Amino acid sequence: MQPGGERAMPYSLPLPGVPPNWKVKILDNELLEEPHATIVCKTRKWRYSLRQKCFMDNNPPGREVDGRVLEIIKIQMAKLHIEWNKIHGDINPV
Repeated sequence: MQPGGERAMPYSLPLPGVPPNWKVKILDNELLEEPHATIVCKTRKWRYSLRQKCFMDNNPPGREVDGRVLEIIKIQMAKLHIEWNKIHGDINPV
């Protein structure tokens, strides 16, 4: 929750130059999980740790993620930390 009892909204990282079927999100319903960004392509999802800077799961394989998406995540890591902390910082900061 944000100050004033307002519910935080998910955050979507802009992905310039990447096909629109790829998305990187910080979801608002993951309070107790390790801080991470969720990479989405159509119906597939990958969790990328904001602390360890690696994929959290073996399936689907991380090698299937568009390299441009990973490059943007690395460049924008500080922004992802800020956005995670806006949503989850009072309970589970990065």
